[in-house]
This record gives sequence, C-alpha cells and structure tokens, in this order.
Amino acid sequence: MYFLALNTPVTDVTMALERMHVPHLLVELMELIYRFIFVLTETASRIRLAQESRLGYQGVRRSLSSLGTLASMVFLRAWRKADRVYTALESRGYSGSLVTLSGGYARGAWLYPLTAAVAAVQLAAWYLERSVMG
Repeated sequence: MYFLALNTPVTDVTMALERMHVPHLLVELMELIYRFIFVLTETASRIRLAQESRLGYQGVRRSLSSLGTLASMVFLRAWRKADRVYTALESRGYSGSLVTLSGGYARGAWLYPLTAAVAAVQLAAWYLERSVMG
C-alpha cells in the first residue's frame, strides 16, 4: 500500500477513485488535504522553531503550554489560509467542485527522431569544430 501511495501521482489516485464511484466530496477533500498538508507542516515547523528559540519547550509544563499554543496557531493559520483559498477559487469561477483534467498519457513517439536529429547536428558541429581548429 505504501508503494502505491508513494509512487502514484495524486491526480491519478483521485481519477481512479472517481472511476470507482467514490463520492466526489470525499475525493475533493482528499485532494485538498494532500495539497495543504505540506503547507501546514511547514507552518508548524516554523512556529515550533520560534517557540524553541524562546525556550518554549523547557520542562513539561512549558512544553504542554507551547504545544497548545502551537496547535491553536496552526489551526488559526489554516483557517485563514482556507478562507483566502476559497476567495481565490470563487474569483476564478469555482462552482462547488474541483475539476481535474483526465487526459491520458500520450506516447511521445515523435521525440525519437527529433532527439536523433538534434544529436546529429551536435555531432556534426563538434566534428566541424575539431576539423577547423585541429
């Protein structure tokens, strides 16, 4: 399960969940949580660093107090961030559901001749440079 979760892009997982007829609300929540979990952990680590620099985790009593403050600050910042994101989504025409493009993977067969042509031009330029200089 870890292999699937760590090696599959989130958009592919959400598209697969939608094909399995998982409720759209749950899929959207999963996608939003995934997008914001990294922002929240970064916020929490910055707040914790600031607390540690002010000796916030010295002793059990102070640690509990600092942990409570950390949790409340992360919650407040997450709430504010969610409000700003919702306002931004509405200004871009959000209608209540996030749309994920479901384009499949296209094989880039045309890249093989292009790569060969670029390599041939580079080899020719290298050969001409060596013959002129040497």
